[in-house]
Amino acid sequence: MSPERPESRATDTVDAAIKILGAHGARALTHRAVDRELGVPEGSTSNYFRTRHALLEAVFKQICALDILFIERLAEISSSMEPGFESVVRLVTTALDNWLVEPQHRQRQRARIEIYLISSGDEKLASVVSEFRDEFRRRLTEVFAHLGVRVDQGGMRLVISLADGMILDELIAGETGTVSRDLLRRVWIEFVRTVADPGEAQPAQPARN
Repeated sequence: MSPERPESRATDTVDAAIKILGAHGARALTHRAVDRELGVPEGSTSNYFRTRHALLEAVFKQICALDILFIERLAEISSSMEPGFESVVRLVTTALDNWLVEPQHRQRQRARIEIYLISSGDEKLASVVSEFRDEFRRRLTEVFAHLGVRVDQGGMRLVISLADGMILDELIAGETGTVSRDLLRRVWIEFVRTVADPGEAQPAQPARN
């Protein structure tokens, strides 16, 4: 049997750290906890990430990569959709469902929020977080624009803030499922209409016979 490649072990280490952070919070994330999660000798995680900051940064970059990959999938889906607010909202609610229903994805979202909180007191980590958020907004803006809904960076910040708030509410109280799908759709449509550029954003027009 060939030995495991170092990059594969590093990826396993980061995945284990995400699981711990997402399941138990920032206090539970230590090098020793990751070693235990992987069932490897104590000190193994330190071989790849010498400091807690290095581990947190690696965790966040992996979360970023997965979230950007999901945005790329949304872009692919949008290519076959009719332009308009309805389609944009369908994509947004699809993303929220994906991130909140699957246990592994819920863990990743909690891990992301935990790192946001940690970064508020860590200037270097905050820089990494800010860079990702800028890129995420840019990618999502492109997806919206492809569907004929143009939102500036300030408006997209509000869109993401609302989505993050819903994610946080679900992770804390598990109550988003009590909101009717129709109400959720209508609220999102009105919200996106409000933040969209009124001169360019156009809802899908009904087909004419």
